[in-house]
This record gives sequence, structure tokens and C-alpha cells, in this order.
Amino acid sequence: MAAPLLATKLFAPPLRSDLVPRQRLIDQLNAGSQRKLILVAAPAGYGKTTLIRSWLHETKIPSAWLSLDEDDNDPICFFLYFIAALQRIMPTIGGDLMGMLQGAQSFDTPIKLLINEITSHAEPFALVLDDFHAIHSQAVLDMVIFLLERMPPQMHLVLLSRTDPPFPLSRLRARNEIVDIRADHLRFTLAEIAVFLNEIMGLNLSADDLAAMEARTEGWIASLQLAGLSMQGSKDLHAFVTAFAGSHHYIMDYLVEEVLNAQSNKIRSFLLQTSILGRMCALLCNAVVDVGDREGVDGQGLLEALEQMNLFIIPLDEDRHWYRYHHLFADMLNRRLEHLYPHRLSELHRRASQWYEQSGLIPEAIHHSLAAGDQDRAIQLIEQNGCLLLIRGEVSTLQRWIEAIEPRAQTRPWTYIFKAWLFALTGYPERVEELLQTAEQLLSSPETSIEDRTMRGTIETARAYQANLQGDTLLATKHARRALQYLPDIDLVSRSLRTVAISLLGDASSMNGDLEEARQAYSEAMRIAQAAGDVHLTIVLNSNIANILIEQGLLHEAARIYGETLQMATRPDGQKSVIAGRVYAELSQLSYEWNHLEAAIQQVHQSMALCQQWGNIDLQAISYMMLARLEHAQHQPERAHEAIRLAKQLMEEHHLLPRYSVWVKHALARLFIAQGDLEQASRLVQQSGIGIDNEIPYLREPEYLAWARVLLAQGDHEAALALSKRLLQKAEATSRMRRVIEDLVLQALIFQGRRDIDQALTVLERALSLARPEGYVRTFLDEGEPMAKLLHLAKARRIEMEYATELLSAMGEATARTQAPVQLLAEPLSQRELEVLKLIEAGCSNQEIAARLFISIATVKRHISTIYAKLGVQNRTQAVSMGRELRLFS
Repeated sequence: MAAPLLATKLFAPPLRSDLVPRQRLIDQLNAGSQRKLILVAAPAGYGKTTLIRSWLHETKIPSAWLSLDEDDNDPICFFLYFIAALQRIMPTIGGDLMGMLQGAQSFDTPIKLLINEITSHAEPFALVLDDFHAIHSQAVLDMVIFLLERMPPQMHLVLLSRTDPPFPLSRLRARNEIVDIRADHLRFTLAEIAVFLNEIMGLNLSADDLAAMEARTEGWIASLQLAGLSMQGSKDLHAFVTAFAGSHHYIMDYLVEEVLNAQSNKIRSFLLQTSILGRMCALLCNAVVDVGDREGVDGQGLLEALEQMNLFIIPLDEDRHWYRYHHLFADMLNRRLEHLYPHRLSELHRRASQWYEQSGLIPEAIHHSLAAGDQDRAIQLIEQNGCLLLIRGEVSTLQRWIEAIEPRAQTRPWTYIFKAWLFALTGYPERVEELLQTAEQLLSSPETSIEDRTMRGTIETARAYQANLQGDTLLATKHARRALQYLPDIDLVSRSLRTVAISLLGDASSMNGDLEEARQAYSEAMRIAQAAGDVHLTIVLNSNIANILIEQGLLHEAARIYGETLQMATRPDGQKSVIAGRVYAELSQLSYEWNHLEAAIQQVHQSMALCQQWGNIDLQAISYMMLARLEHAQHQPERAHEAIRLAKQLMEEHHLLPRYSVWVKHALARLFIAQGDLEQASRLVQQSGIGIDNEIPYLREPEYLAWARVLLAQGDHEAALALSKRLLQKAEATSRMRRVIEDLVLQALIFQGRRDIDQALTVLERALSLARPEGYVRTFLDEGEPMAKLLHLAKARRIEMEYATELLSAMGEATARTQAPVQLLAEPLSQRELEVLKLIEAGCSNQEIAARLFISIATVKRHISTIYAKLGVQNRTQAVSMGRELRLFS
């Protein structure tokens, strides 16, 4: 006699009334409602059951529900429950099959007969198999696969599982027969978190606290529910959010009971041991985990198995090489490891440190050495690799490590050398020389060892950098050459430092405006860096060379180099090196020039994120100023104002490199003028301390350019023209075509202000012809209405017509389309002048015009002369062409 069936296994869970609407997922299910299989696979607590219950409730599709457990791995038991579930929709189905099941060795015939009976049911329906991860019996799995491949179109199978079922899912995807919903889809968005915690739980958390909860829980619904319950009894919600982690007892209990305890001893041990790793790959796991705990299965196999089981593991790259655990899951595992096996922690961290060192991932190696309590090893690693960390831009990381070891490293010269470099790189130059002198005092007699020579060379390199920072290029050159005399040429570190010293010689030449000499220095440094296999310095030097190409007006070649450089800046785990922050900052300016504003905004934000990790204040200031320009271009004045505020704050609180400081000031002055705040722009120029008769250093040219713009805005055309001519002469002498184009555009506007339209168009024609091959856009667009008028005039005179048309079209979102072209005239035509112009367009002679308008020929000639002056033309043909361009005949 068969055991009675539990009716509760056939009941769908009740639907709660306080649900967060998840229309995006309901829409996804509706879009695939005609497909065979709906698979919802995610770890515990991700709302799988609730989603399907909500969907069935909303769609009203007839459905049956079967909650599975371990007992259902018995094929007969499973088949009986399966029939019982179907009988909720088709009461008579399967009645004749019961007798066939007792003692059955094969279920082929019963399942085929069952499919035939299902086929006779015409109405569509869904069968939900909940907790399908409980099924591991191959006989049961084969039954479900057989059903899935042959079931009639009116039947839809819904599987809810914590793991991927061993089905031919790829084949179903290829046939478009599956709706596949994963943890990434199920995670609560920030908006859904706000609805749940603030509206349903009534907590009234701030926007910052909601964002913190999103980052900590990663949208995991169960953790949000548990946290919400805890917060309802908390007096200080912000403190709770700040402290919230996997150690919270509700979260800990849930993860231990629902997840960790359900795993085999091997999996559980693997999880605990690898929880010390912020990210992991197979080789790293093999190095860290005890051999006995992974016997028979390598790290890659275990990682793939964990992902298939949806054990809160997240792939970090498309190739599934690198993974990490969900933050709360990792916290829980760490706490359990510390509680159960505190004596093993040091050894696990030591193994991780050794693997990271051998793999060239030094920051991680040092981190794990410190975590292992091995300060001597950490000091050794820092001294051996600190220079490379600096070169690679790991400034914040090195700063943390120095602070950690400093109490035990007071007599070691490298400590003071690194601190000096850190102060130089983070905007505190006043501390640098004192620290370098302390390091020199701790050194033994000069040049007694390779290490001493390396340290002295590093000190001189730091002084060269410091001199460039202060704009003293002669002193920088002196120290850089002295560094090259000290530094050996024997290994990666010494060669990288030699590369830095040569690069600093290039920087000095660049700051003096000798771009060709700078390019030669960078190319020589590049040769050494590539021979040494130093990717990070190659990235820096590539960026330097691309900068020179931009100055020379070769935008497309610079873009190509930036693209290659970003590929080099991608680490093995798919993350970008922090030095890529510089590349993104410079690339954003190029994208801006080409009017690719969305790309530029994305690049600016990427730069900011990386530069904040790096601790590079100069590039953060540049990025904020670039963001301000972008927000202004997209008509977002409040956002532009906030970005300006942040850029100015960084300038006031830190000593920026001169070239960056000058660039920010020039961009600020341009924005102030564009915003109509001439007073602030003028004050900024006055504060720079430049003089009208002073020699114009290359590095400070942008400040003089800003001054010329202020003079133009103030109406002092003569002074503005004189200054722009000096700037143009310097740019032409050194073939800096980007500056040549910018100076020509400014001159065209100055001549326009003087009402010398012929000369304005002559200058503009040269600017357009130089700019067209490289596709300059914002250089013209940012000049607004005055430039729009000149471009219309250029079109009328057939000057670079195609390019002028493209630029006017690009201006469509700004000035040109917000008002009729006729309004771009400084002085509009009178009604009588319009009548005369229309008669000229009709081909009438002066005498015919006089006769038609009942005026004298002398009056006609006077009107025509005035029309020519207002339109900036010289003859009838040009006047008619300009009239058409300005739509005066419509």
C-alpha cells in the first residue's frame, strides 16, 4: 500500500500583502510565457518563490505547485507527487498509471502515457517544481528531461532552484525555449530597496544609508528583510547601517543554517579557507587550500561547482577565471573561520602572500603578509617593490603599508624615501626635502652597494620630480641626470627608475615647449621600459606621447595610442590599473573635442574612480573641471556649478602640478565667460600675476589665452588682438597646431568684434582648413553665437562649406537652432533693406529697384551699401547667398 501523500507539498505558498512591485521581472516572464521552461536559479533568500507566485497571481494562468524535498529522489514517490500536482488542473489525469508504477524498472512507458494525457488538455497551464535543487537522482532527472523535450506546447514547466539543473540548457537557449532568471535579475535595485525599507518597513532611511545598504547586501532580499527587522528595534539607524555586516547574528544564523551547513565537508572547508581572499582564481585557491580539502578536484572545478550551486559566488570576468564571494557571505565565512580555526589564519594568509608575490601582484602579497602578522616579510616586500608600486600609481596602497610597518622601520632609508615620494605625489611638497635628507643620513658611505646606488638614484629622481612640480625645469634636468649616474641597469626596479628619470627629462623639455625634444626623451624611456617589460611605465609614456600628438594637432593618432594604452592597463583579473585614470582623463578631453559627450562623461567618471583609488589630486581636479565643461555643454548649470566647486576646492587645498593648475584656471575662466560672469573670469586672470609685456612661457600660455578672452569680452579688441598674435606666433614657431587652431579661432572672433568681417573670415578659413582633417568640433562650438554667425558667413562665401555645415548642425542643440539665423546678425536689416535685398535676389537692377520702391537710385545704392555692411559681404552674389543662409527670403 502506497504511503499517503502530503497535501502541503501541493499547496503554493501564500502571497504576502506587503510585496515590493517587481514589474520589470513580471514583464520578463510575460515576454517568455510561451516558452517551454522558466528557470529561476539563485541562492537562498533571493525571492524566487515570491516572484513566481506574484506572476501567477497577476497572469491568472492555471497552475499547479509541487514543493520538492530529499524524499522525492525516489522515482515512484516523485511520479506520484507529479501526477497529484497535475490533478489540481486535470482531475482525471494519471488514474490508470498508478498500477504501472509498482516495481517498475523503467518509467518510459508511464511518462509517455502521461504526456499523451496532458496533450488532450487544450488550455495552457504552468507546473511549478519548487526547490528543484533537492533532486539529484538520475532516474528522476531523466524523467523531467524526457518530459521537457516532449511536453505539449500548452504546458509550461517552472523550476525554482538554488543550483542549475543538469539539463541541456544551452540547447534550450539556442532554441529560444527558456526564460532564464538569475540572482543578478532578482537582486533588489536601489529603488526597490527604498520601497521595501522606507515604505514597507517604515524606516525612513536617508539616501546615503539606502545606498550603503545596497552596496553591502548587493540586493540580496533575505538580508534586507533580516536587516529591516533588526532596524525596527534600533535607536540609531545610521549606526546600524554603518556597522551592518555578515557578522550580524540574524545574517550569520541564516547563512550558517540555510547555506553552510547544507554543504559537504569538502565544500564547507573550501569555502572557509578561501574566505580570506578578496578575489580568487583556481591557481590561488590551489595554493591556499589544504591539499586534503580539494583532493580529486582542482580549484577551477570547485569554483565552477560553487557557481553552478549558486553559492553566493560572483564571477569577475567573462572567462570565469576570477571570482569573489558576496560581501555578506564572505563576512560570515570569515567569522566562522576565525571562530573554528583561529590557529590556521596565519598560514592561510602566508600562502596567499607567497602566491600573490610569485604572480607579481605585490599589493595583495603585502596585504596578506600583514594579515599573517609577518611584519618582517612585509617590510622586505615593500622595500623590494615600493618603487614599482609608486611607478604603477599604487600611491594610496603604499601609504597604508608604510603606516603599518613604520614603527618597525624607523632606521631604514627606504621608509623615508617612499614617504618623500608619497608627499610629492599627493600634494605636500614642503615635506619632501626633509625626508630625503633623513634618508641620505641613514645611508652608508656613498655607492658602497647596488642598493645604496639605487636608493641615491631614487632620491635624485624624487628631487627631479619635485623640481618639475615647482616649474624649475633647469633644476629638474640637473637632478634627473644625476639620478641616471647613480642608478644601475641590472633589474626591473633599477631600469624602471632610469625610465622615470629619462621621462622627467622629457617632462622638463615639454614644460619648456620643446615638444620634439620631449618626444625623443619619452621614446628613449619607452625603449627601456619595453625592454624591461615594465607595462606600467609604458602606459605612462604612451600617455605622454599621445599628449604631445594632441598638442601637434594629431588627434586621431593620439586616440589610437590611448586605445592601445587602455588595453595594456587591464589587469589579469579584468580590473583597470589605477594609472588608467590618467588615460581616461586625457581621453575624455579628446572625446569632448569631437563632441562625443556621452563617451566623455563616462570616461571622466572612470577617471575619477581610479584617481581616487590612486590618490592623484591633480587628475581629480582635471576631471572635475572636465565634468563642469560637459555639464555646461549639456545645459546643466547646477551640476556644472557643483563640479566647479569641487575642482576649486582641490586647487585651494592642494598644490597641483603647474601644468594641471594652469589648465584648470583656463577652463574656469572660459566657463565663467560663457556663463556671463566676466567679473570672476577677470579676477581669476588677475590672480595669476601675468603681465601684458612679460615673456610668455609655454606652460603658462593657457593663462594668457584666458586673458585674451577676457579682453575680448570686455571689448578691448586691440589689446586682445595684440596678445593673440603673440600667442599665435609662438604656437606656429613650434608647430603646435592645436594651439594654432585655438589662437586663430580667437583672432577670428576679435576681428568680428572689430567689425572687420573680411579679416575674420580669412582667419577663420585658415582655422577651418587646419581643423577639418582631425575633426575639431568643440573648439568652434564653445564660442557660441558669434561663431555661429561667422560660420553662416563662411557658408555664404563658400568657405569650407561642408565642414561649416557640419559644425552648424552640431550647434543645433545649442545656439543655432534655438533662434533663427537672422538673429545672429549684430544689427538686423530694416524692413526697407529687406525689400531691397529681395529685389536683388529677384535679379532687379538698381534702376528697377528704384522704380519699384519709388525711391532714387542714390537711395538704392545707400541701402545696398548698408546691406553689404550688415551682412558682411562685398557684392550682390554674396548678399543673395547670405540672405538665403539666414533664411531672409522665406
